[in-house]
Amino acid sequence: MAVTITIDNLDDGQEIYTPYEVTGRAVSDAGNIAVVSWQIDEQDLHELLNDPQAADVTFEFSISSNDCPVPDCWYMLTVLVWDAAGVLTTACRTFKRLDVPIVADPTGLTPHG
Repeated sequence: MAVTITIDNLDDGQEIYTPYEVTGRAVSDAGNIAVVSWQIDEQDLHELLNDPQAADVTFEFSISSNDCPVPDCWYMLTVLVWDAAGVLTTACRTFKRLDVPIVADPTGLTPHG
């Protein structure tokens, strides 16, 4: 049976600062979600759930600068869900990791040593 994956707060083509908290949900009409994982590009999988009887899984995880080390570069997030029969469903989003913004001193004063 079908598994539906929703990534709630990361749109395709979005630009983000790290760390960035991703939230979403995986739903199986057969109630047989076995494993939920996520991955950036072709890096290692990060397992979020391993329970062969789940029907509705809410997930959240944080993308760090270690996951996407080069600022101003495009990456692909993939959320992977396997059901108990081994059928894989994926949802993908491309995103650009922005460099840490430089915040100006609002007073205009420069500290002296």
